[in-house]
Order: sequence, then structure tokens, then C-alpha cells
Amino acid sequence: MKILWLCNTLLSNASEKLNIQHSKPESWINGFYNNIKKLDNVKLLYLFPWNNSNLTTNIDNTKFISYTQKNVYKFENIQIDEFKKILKKTNPDIIHIFGTEYSHSLAMLKAAQSLNMLDRTVVNLQGICFTLAKHYLEGLDLKTVHSYTFRDFLRHNNIYNQMLDFKKRAEFETEAIKLTHNVIGRTDWDEACAKRVNPDVNYYFCNETLRKPFYENEWDIEKCERKSIFVSQCSYPIKGFHYMLEAMADIVKAHPDAHLYTTGAHPLKLSLRGKIRQNSYNRYIGKLIKKYKLQNNVSFLGYLKENEMCERFLKSHVFVCSSTVENESNALSEAKILGVPSVVSFAGGMTNRIEHKKDGFLYPINAPYMLAFYIKKIFEDDNLALSFSKASKQAAKKVNDIETNFQRLMEIYTTICDKN
Repeated sequence: MKILWLCNTLLSNASEKLNIQHSKPESWINGFYNNIKKLDNVKLLYLFPWNNSNLTTNIDNTKFISYTQKNVYKFENIQIDEFKKILKKTNPDIIHIFGTEYSHSLAMLKAAQSLNMLDRTVVNLQGICFTLAKHYLEGLDLKTVHSYTFRDFLRHNNIYNQMLDFKKRAEFETEAIKLTHNVIGRTDWDEACAKRVNPDVNYYFCNETLRKPFYENEWDIEKCERKSIFVSQCSYPIKGFHYMLEAMADIVKAHPDAHLYTTGAHPLKLSLRGKIRQNSYNRYIGKLIKKYKLQNNVSFLGYLKENEMCERFLKSHVFVCSSTVENESNALSEAKILGVPSVVSFAGGMTNRIEHKKDGFLYPINAPYMLAFYIKKIFEDDNLALSFSKASKQAAKKVNDIETNFQRLMEIYTTICDKN
């Protein structure tokens, strides 16, 4: 079986070997990749974006092929022609497109359609842009939404324009979902979103495999930093960090020594270059930290590699996913398989991952006082924390089982092949 993967970026191991910098390596795909590359009866072709569309190389029994990606927000017919050439040359049995968020996914589907290959194509649902756009401004005032930093002005890319970018990407995405015959998803939410656009699409359920360190470690309440909270992302509004800070203001009233950790750059501790490059959401986060007097209660850890991320989870007393919209948070799955007690917003597909009061807490997305309430409950009750930890690990070991999920993926490929 010859399988072609169309991805948004490059795997971390290939990025290192090719000496190509990619800002967001597709680390969650690594689990599937590490299994599929071992199969003698499977030939994997991995397509990734790069300025040079002529790069083709073999690494670990996989052929890596670059494609041109100039502007993810602009659909270009020339990219269809580029993909048609690749498809004609490689003639894959399966074309697996990871994500619908960018224009290249639609270009590949149109290329497949022109070559009568749509039946052998499957789209992996990740974020759903038309829903992300709808929730992008959740909880933000008009002044913040329409404000600009120097960086935003130069790029014409403040919070409001970012929402418009998601709307534009949603146009490509909607057309792609209407065009495709097959999708892979993992939650009620992504199934609902896909079938709302294309009621006749074949929906295949398949859970994801996590990064290796998260299967090899286990949270211990005696070793964690008491009253510490970890939010894995805060870079843009749908991660809901503004709601987390509002909740933190309540938490420190009862627990002045509570501490919140997240990734990225501290908005109040930027260099001159950092200030020039600061976006309006990061600046808004800084204003909230000052407003709630949280300067001594919040730390930003910069970019964390997977081992560093795992270590931060293990040190944390509570993991929080405060997103205003989310499919299935990989960070939540990583927290659960480690056994970190979690509090997450009742948003998108996360309701498929947390059973309220059994393996964590769910709270309404626009009710940060409830987020604070549940975090304090875990801080103040070790038995509750240990109960959540045990139940989380048990659930996640089933949902994120490496062999089960890989076998399911191969079953999907076989089913699609058998129909052709």
C-alpha cells in the first residue's frame, strides 16, 4: 500500500535531519509515523510546505516531498497543478490530508478530483475554522478587539483581522469538506461540524497517539509544585487565557501563593525587539496581569520542547484548558495520561474527554468564577486530586493506546482501498 500524507509542516526528526526550521513540528503525528514507517508492505510519502518545491529525499523508509506554500489564506490554481504532478508521479493508494485549515488542503482535493482519486482521499479533521471564527472574539471588549500594536499595524493583523483570516480560511475549508468523500475525526463536535457541511460524508472515528514521553511518566502529588496551574497555550484569544487570568484573580484571594504557568513570552518583560514584535492579544494579557495584580503569580516559560513540556505537566498541581472553542485538546490528553488533575471548559470536543466529577471538572466557557471554584477544590482536597488522577490515567490509556489507534488507522485505509 502506498500512502501519501499532506501535512501543514514537517516532522521534528525530519526537520532536524534536513536542517529546515519549522516553527510548529507536527509532533502529534509522530505516534502514527513511528509505527507506519516500520511496515514492509507500506510506502509512505510525506508532503510538507517549503519555499523550495523541488526537495525530495528519503529518511527512515519515508520519501519526504516539499510543496510550495506562499500564502495559506490565498487559494492558487498553480498549487493544484503542482499536486497533480505529484499524484501522477506517485499514484498513491491513499491520500491522507491532515487538517482543513489551509488552502493547500482544498488544492489537493481538487487535484485528486481532476484525476478521479477523490474516493481514495481522506481528510483528518483538526481545528474547524468556521467555528473558530465564530468564537474568536469571545470575552473580549471592542476596544481590545480593534486595537493595534506596531507589529499589528505593519502586518494589518490585529485581533479583529485575525478573526477575518479565520473566516477566509473557513471558505476554503467548507469547500474542502463539501468536496471530500471521507473524513477522520475523534469527537462528537468534529463529526457534527463535518456533517453540517456535508451530510453524506463518510465519517471514520480514530483517536490520536500522543508524544512518547507522556507514555513513560506519571504524575505524583508528592512531587508536584503545590497550588501551581499549567495552561499550555496562551498565544491567541481562543485559548481563553484572558478568562484564566480572571479566574486567577479569584484564586489568589484564597491562595495568595498560587502560581500560574504558561508558554510564550511574558508581556511585561519584553526586550525592545520583543515590544516591537508584540501583538495586541499579548499586550492585552499584560494589561490584565496588572489589573488583577498578578505580577508575582504568573510565569511565562517560552517555547517548550516535548520533554520540557512533559516535565512542566508533572510539576503542576492542576492542568487547565480554558479554550473558548476546541476540538479535542491534545494537551488535555497529555495531562490525563500522566494523571494530572484537570479543569477544562465545556467547549467543542472536550466533553468527549472529561467525565465531569469523575476524571476532572468541566466548567462553562464564559464563567471564570466556576473555573476558579473547581481549581480551589483540587488545591484543597488531595483525595479528590488523587481520584481524578487515577481515573484520568485509566481513561487516557484506552483512548490514546498506541497500538489500538494505529490499527484503527490502518483499518480505515484498508476500508477506503477496498471500496476502490
